[in-house]
Amino acid sequence: MRFIPFVLVLLFCCLARNAQSQCEALIVEDKVIDGTHVLRTINQTLVVRGNYTYSMELRSNSKGITAKLFSKAGVEFNQDDEIIFMDDNGMRRSYRFVGMGEMEREGGTPVYHNILQLDLAAIQWFANSGINVLYIKNNISNQMRKFTINESRQSEFKQLAACFNQRLDKEKVNDVELVDNEIKVEPSVKQEAKPDSPSSTGNPSRTASNPSNDQEVDELRRELRDVKEKLRQEIAAEKTKAEQIKSVLQEEVALSKENAANQKKKYADEVVEARQKATAEIEASRQQLAEQVKEARDRAASELEKITLDVAEARQRANEAIQEAQLASAKEVAAAREKAAEEIRAVKEKLDLAKLEYADEVASARENSAAELQRIREETAGLVTQARTQAKDEKQRTVEEVVSSKKTASEQILQTKEEAAQEIGQIREQAALEKERLAFELAEARRRVAEEKALLQERSVSEIADIKENAAREKEASALEVANARKRAAEEVAEARQQTATEKALAKEEAEKAHQSSAEEVAAVREKAALTIKEIGEQEAAKVAEARSKAEEERTKVAEEVAAARERAAAEVTRIQEELKKAIAEAQKKKEEVQQASAEEVISAKQRAQEEIEKARTMASAKVEEANKNAATAKEEYASSVANAQNTAENRIKEIQQEAAAAVTAARAKEAEIKNMTAEEIVAAREKATAELTRLREATAQEIGQAREQAERVKQESANQIAEARRNAAENVAQTKKEEAEAVRQARENSANERQRLASEVAQAKERAAQEVGAINEQAANEVKTTREKVAKEKESLALQALQAREEAALTIAKAKETAAQEVAVTQRQAAEAVAKAKADAETRQAELIQQVKMSEEKSRTEIANARAAAKEEVETARREAAERKNQYAQEAEAARKLSLEEINTVKKEASEAIYQAKQEAVKQITKVKEDTAEQIAAERAKGEEVKKAVAEQIAADKRKADDARTQAQEEQRRLNELQEQARQAEERLRQLKAEAEKKNND
Repeated sequence: MRFIPFVLVLLFCCLARNAQSQCEALIVEDKVIDGTHVLRTINQTLVVRGNYTYSMELRSNSKGITAKLFSKAGVEFNQDDEIIFMDDNGMRRSYRFVGMGEMEREGGTPVYHNILQLDLAAIQWFANSGINVLYIKNNISNQMRKFTINESRQSEFKQLAACFNQRLDKEKVNDVELVDNEIKVEPSVKQEAKPDSPSSTGNPSRTASNPSNDQEVDELRRELRDVKEKLRQEIAAEKTKAEQIKSVLQEEVALSKENAANQKKKYADEVVEARQKATAEIEASRQQLAEQVKEARDRAASELEKITLDVAEARQRANEAIQEAQLASAKEVAAAREKAAEEIRAVKEKLDLAKLEYADEVASARENSAAELQRIREETAGLVTQARTQAKDEKQRTVEEVVSSKKTASEQILQTKEEAAQEIGQIREQAALEKERLAFELAEARRRVAEEKALLQERSVSEIADIKENAAREKEASALEVANARKRAAEEVAEARQQTATEKALAKEEAEKAHQSSAEEVAAVREKAALTIKEIGEQEAAKVAEARSKAEEERTKVAEEVAAARERAAAEVTRIQEELKKAIAEAQKKKEEVQQASAEEVISAKQRAQEEIEKARTMASAKVEEANKNAATAKEEYASSVANAQNTAENRIKEIQQEAAAAVTAARAKEAEIKNMTAEEIVAAREKATAELTRLREATAQEIGQAREQAERVKQESANQIAEARRNAAENVAQTKKEEAEAVRQARENSANERQRLASEVAQAKERAAQEVGAINEQAANEVKTTREKVAKEKESLALQALQAREEAALTIAKAKETAAQEVAVTQRQAAEAVAKAKADAETRQAELIQQVKMSEEKSRTEIANARAAAKEEVETARREAAERKNQYAQEAEAARKLSLEEINTVKKEASEAIYQAKQEAVKQITKVKEDTAEQIAAERAKGEEVKKAVAEQIAADKRKADDARTQAQEEQRRLNELQEQARQAEERLRQLKAEAEKKNND
């Protein structure tokens, strides 16, 4: 127990030293200059996509804590652009670029970099939180891009920030504290609550006239906002749930694929390991057998045993060649499977990057759309507020005589401007939504093409792996066939040599027997020489004649046998040559058949590859043609939309101008009419009022016309923007389809070429195997022919030797008989005396020799039989053991291969079923979410329509009130006209009275 604190301290020190060593690798500059801590880290990569990357390094210098961001083949960093970081809790913080930004080229690729202003709080936030999303906001074009950071790079960036924070001396830092850089985002409330602001301020006259209705409308709007917020939260929750389910299913499918690939590799490794163990055991048994063969060869005393040992060695070599071929095949299969698994993992990583890029593009499109909608709604609200302010200012500037007319005109102007502003806002919102939809379609098209490309690459990799595996098996089969052919040839040669050795032994035995019989005959003659002279004289004459006749007969017989042996040898050689020709012809025929089959397979593979290439090119050209057609259609629609928008705008502007001119003409006519109806006393006042009314009406008509013209121009501009966006989207989709079709075509062509190349290699391997088999068969046939010719020659030579020995024995016998007959007379006495002794000695010596020969023959026969039996038994035992081991290893390898194949097929089936079920579940979830979203959107739209309808009814009521007021003003104008008419009649009556009075005065 007393050592526990010491162990803990030691462990803590080791961990601290490890962390310090890791931080040392991340810090590239650490020094103090003029009381300022200068610290700089390495360039840490944050985002990696297919063709662009974003990285960042942290710095501390006299300018404070900053970060240098690098964009390789990405977007450009401008001054005052923003980088928004978001952590796991959804907190967002914004930081701005303080430099002008620079651009360099690295291997022909543009690299943009700029300085980002940070502070100590940012470094501590980076070190303690996981930054998972990066936003790049361009404040010039008001565009925002989203980039998701994967988990490994999140941990690397967190460690980098932690090391920077740990090494940084806080008291020696010029910290530029940033304020108000935290962003609190509630996108659902902002996107839906702002359109209500124009409607809530859409009619000031109603607001001023009916506060109770305004209160009810405000309550309804608040309730509507609450309901919308609740629905949006539910929709967001369902979408999040669906995304999580989809992500989990995708991860499970990817995991199952990876497990299947690992299982395949595991089985292949097990097969290789089993074959290596079998090879090791075979090597051990081969060494043991080699030692036994060496010992047996040392013990062997005859040529037959050596031949048997050569046969055993040839079979052992053939077995070794078979095992080596099987091991090489297993290694090739394992390497092909491992390569296929690596390529599938690479394709999966590319597909994950494409999906991540698609999600970032969708999020960027949503962010840009939300920002655009917010800006449009703010501008719409500003226009409505400005129009109302102008209307209030104009109301205050009116005089008492034209209050009613100005009020009506200002309300009309206000209403027109509000309608125009709302219509402009709606058009801009529709344009932004259309842009968002087109961005979604483009991202979806890229995602589908990426998935199709990944699926095609995965299928191509699997097919290539299968082809390579089949090629390895073909090579193994060819190697086995070559080894078996060599084994058969060795056995045939060994049998021929064994047969030759056997025939040689027989011939030697016949020659020895002939010599022995000749020696016996000579001994018999010499024994008979001891007879009496008379008997010898009588018998020798007959014997000489008989010997000579026998010698002559023997010569004739030997000559005949020699001729027959030579004829048999010639016939045997002819037969062997015929068999050799047949064997060579059969081998050549088999070789030609294999070459023909290989050529047909190569031609078939080339045709299939050409068909696949043509098919891929046809599909690519069809896709390109379809994309061009869609682009042309989009261009035509764009041109027609622009022309229609321009025509509509021009016609509407003409109508507005005509209406304005008509209003001005009517105002001027009314002014002239009023001028003609006024009396002299009120001419000045009425002319002034009429001029004021006319000016007001003209200004009102002109403002209304200008507002309508502006609305029509905005409509035209929005229609042009929508058409332009559609055209650009169609062109982008067409270009993307072209590029992806070209990529798919290239991938299919490469796959077809690879399959053709592998088929050619298989055919070449088969052809080489056939050539090797043919060469081995031909070599074996030549060796058999040579051996058989040698055997025939040996037979002929041995036959000639036997016949020559017999002839020599016959001559020796005849000569001995003649010599004995001639010496009989001279040596009669000596022979008679020596007969008994010679006879006794001869009999004794003959018995001894016979006994010795018998004993020697029996001993040699016993030794030869024992040696042959032992060698045969050892060979049979070794052959039987090798065959049993070979069968056992073959059965084990076949069982392992079948088990591996069954498990692989099971895993494939389960993976395909899981993928199919995952796709079905994902489609169902997505369909359900779409249906729920559509229902909720329809409900929201219905509620919006109800609100619009209520607002329209209120506006109609206000219009009716305005019409009543206008009617009342017309009635008052009519009464004023009647009063004017009465005043005119009174003036006329007054003039008549004056005229009568003057006439009376004159009279």
